[in-house]
Amino acid sequence: MRRHIFSIVAILLLTAVYNTSYAQPGFQVDIKKEKPYEERKLKAEKTGEGKLKTPKRLFQNLTTRYNYYFNANNKFNEILARAKAQHRDDFSQLLPFYNYNLDVTAADSLQLDSVIYKCRTGIVSHDLRNEWIDELYLLWAASWHLEKKLDSASMMLQFINYAYAPQEEYGFYSYIGTHKEGAQEPSITTKEDKKFLHSNTFSRNDAFLWQIKTRIEMGDMTSSGSLISTLKRDPAFPKRLVDKLKEAEAYWHYKQGRWDSSATYLIQALNAAENKNEKARWEYLIAQMLERSGKNADAATYYAKAISTTNDPILEVYGRLNLVRINKDGGENSIDKNVAELLKMAKRDKYEEYRDIIYYMAAQMEMERNNIAAAQELLLKGSKYNNGNQSSRNKAFLQIADVSYGQRKYIQAAAFYDSVQLNDLSEADVQRVSDRKSGLRGVVENSRIISRQDSLQGIAAMPQDQRDDYIKSMVKQLRKQQGLKDEGAATAGSQFSTARPTDLFSASSKGEWYFYNA
Repeated sequence: MRRHIFSIVAILLLTAVYNTSYAQPGFQVDIKKEKPYEERKLKAEKTGEGKLKTPKRLFQNLTTRYNYYFNANNKFNEILARAKAQHRDDFSQLLPFYNYNLDVTAADSLQLDSVIYKCRTGIVSHDLRNEWIDELYLLWAASWHLEKKLDSASMMLQFINYAYAPQEEYGFYSYIGTHKEGAQEPSITTKEDKKFLHSNTFSRNDAFLWQIKTRIEMGDMTSSGSLISTLKRDPAFPKRLVDKLKEAEAYWHYKQGRWDSSATYLIQALNAAENKNEKARWEYLIAQMLERSGKNADAATYYAKAISTTNDPILEVYGRLNLVRINKDGGENSIDKNVAELLKMAKRDKYEEYRDIIYYMAAQMEMERNNIAAAQELLLKGSKYNNGNQSSRNKAFLQIADVSYGQRKYIQAAAFYDSVQLNDLSEADVQRVSDRKSGLRGVVENSRIISRQDSLQGIAAMPQDQRDDYIKSMVKQLRKQQGLKDEGAATAGSQFSTARPTDLFSASSKGEWYFYNA
C-alpha cells in the first residue's frame, strides 16, 4: 500500500512543472440541456473557473483519455478495419488509391454516430483545459469525413486550426504564417514540444493533413494544393508527419490523373503504410502508374517489389503476369515469348487456382496484336476454370461476348452476354450489354428457326431409303446417349409413323418463308 502511495506522490511531484493553467482558446460551449438539467453546469461550462491544479489536471486527463478517447478511437479503427475487409481490389485495373471506400464507411453511419457521441460527451463532461480535448475534436472531424459529411468535417478541422493556434506569452495568439526563429519561409504549423504526459499541440498538425484529404474529396484541388505547398515549405513542420504529407500529395496528383507525379510522391510515402500488405498494394499501384507514364523498366522494378513484399497470392499472381506482359525483350517476337511463358505458368500446379486469370492475361496480349482468333480461344479456355473469383470470370465472359459480337457470331455472343453478371459492371458496360441482349434475342430465335427448318427440309429432300437410314442412325445414337440397348430396325420403325411424309415444297405448304412454317 505504501508503495502505491509513494508512486502517486512521485507522479504528482513530477507533474508540478506541468501545472500552468490554460484557458481553452477560441470558443465557448453553448449546450442545449433538457429541463431537469437546465440549471446545472457541465464541466465544460466551468472551464476557466479557477486554476486547473496538477491533481485535478491529472484526473481530467486520465478520465478523458481512457473513458472516452480510448473507446471512441477503438471503435473508429474497427469501422475502418471493416471497410478495408470488405474492399476487393481488381488487379487487372488501376487500383484505387486507398483500400477502403467512403461509400462503405458512410453506410456504417450508426457506428460513426456512436463515435461522435462519445467524442461530444467526452468534451462537455470535462474541463476543456485538459490535454485530450483536441484529440476528441480531431476524431469527431475524422468520423464526419468517413460519413462523407465533408463540409462539416472541413469546418471542424478549421476550428481546430484556430482554437489550438500557437499563443505567445500571456495568452495572445501568434500571427499564423509568421517567420519563426529567423526562418526564410513562413510557418503555419505548431512546434511540437514533448511534455511529461501529453501535448495538445499534436492534433492541430494532424488536422492539416485531414483537411487536405477532406478538401480533395470535395474536389477542391486549389485550396488542398495550396495547403500542401505551404506545409512543404514550413520550417516547423514535424518530421513525424513528413511521410503522411507525401502520401497526401501523391493522392492529390492521383485524383487529377498525374500518374508520374503521383508515383514519385507515393514512393516517398511507402513508410506511411500500416502493414506489409498495404505497402505491397501501394508498390503495385506505383508500378501501374509508372507503366501508364511509359516507364516500363521502373514499373517492372515495383511489380517485383510488390511480389516480394505481399502475402496476398492474387496480387503476387497479377504482379508476375504484369512482369511478363511488359517484358518487350525480343522485339517483334516478345508477345509470342510472353504468351508462351504464361501458358507454362498455367500448367504448373502452383497456379492451378489462377488459370482463369492467366488465360485472360494471355488473351489480352493476343488482342494487342489483333489476333482475335487466338484471344478468343484463350478466353474460352479460361472460362472453363472457376477459382471463385466472379469478377475475373465476368470480365472473360464479357470479352468473349464482345469479340463474338464483333465477328457476327451472334448465337455465341448471346450465350455469353446471358452469363455476364450486370451488378459487377460499370454503367456504360451495363447499358451496352442490355442493349445488345435485347437485340440479340430476336436474331438468336430466328437463327434457330432457320437452322431447324434447314435441317428438316434437308432430311425431307433425301431419297426414301437414304432418309430411313439417316433416321435409324439418329435413333440409334439417341438410344445410346440415353443408355438404352439397340433393338434393331423394328424398334426404330416403331418410333415413327410409316405414313408418307409431307412434301414441304408442295404448293399446299403453309407459306413460302421459313418463319411462316415455324
